[in-house]
Amino acid sequence: MRTVSFAAFARLLAGATLIAMGSSTYAASTWNLGGCATATAIGPYSSANTGCTGSLAGNTAHAYAWATTGSGSTFAAATLETSGAGSGFRVKAAGESTDSPQHAMDNSGATKLIAFHFDIAVALDKIILGWTQNDADITVMAYLGAGAPSGFIQGKTVSNLTTGGVASGWALIENSGDVDAGSGDTGGTPASSTDITRTVNGGNVVSSWWLISAYNVGYGGGTLDNLSDFVKILSISSKDVSKVAEPGSLILLSAGLLGLVVVRRRRT
Repeated sequence: MRTVSFAAFARLLAGATLIAMGSSTYAASTWNLGGCATATAIGPYSSANTGCTGSLAGNTAHAYAWATTGSGSTFAAATLETSGAGSGFRVKAAGESTDSPQHAMDNSGATKLIAFHFDIAVALDKIILGWTQNDADITVMAYLGAGAPSGFIQGKTVSNLTTGGVASGWALIENSGDVDAGSGDTGGTPASSTDITRTVNGGNVVSSWWLISAYNVGYGGGTLDNLSDFVKILSISSKDVSKVAEPGSLILLSAGLLGLVVVRRRRT
């Protein structure tokens, strides 16, 4: 009776695993958010004139805005606006003033965020802020659930958006910024048009859905200050990362190969 040695099986498994892992790559790209002059509806997650769509290197990015209707309240669709090629995207909540510094994505009173959906999943890399005032801390989240977000953001609060972690879909990737002196709308810095680059996602998380919000301790992992943050997002970039097979896929592959070995032994 012929037998298959452990060494031979190991070589077979290793070769098949490498094939399964593959070498497909998520390409690096940069989406400039300062030049979107026309707001469009992006159903089913936004209403008319609240979002914007742009394409680059065969990957389309959809952006749309959300804001809480007051401190501690639930999120509702807001309006995504552009401040021109040099500043970037801002968020206007319903009934909110467009005067400085409220004409930004901020956490003064209401908390605002911008949601991004990519037709092809990306690993977020850099976020460039084209305008800031007082402070410039942000929170980055990704959707890691199965399929498309069902509940998404509508009707959720800051505190329950990431409740349950990956199991409920949205996961906190990181809070990006620093600890500054002062509190509230004081102790920060004057308005600045100097670009600030935030490098995020050191864990190379890949997702089709990303949220960038003005910093809020309620999302979790709160280690920054309590200054009000006023920012405009000028551009976002993705990074090159290789996609490997998920652990579950490798387990199934191993089990299948082992079954083939057993069958072959029985037939011989």
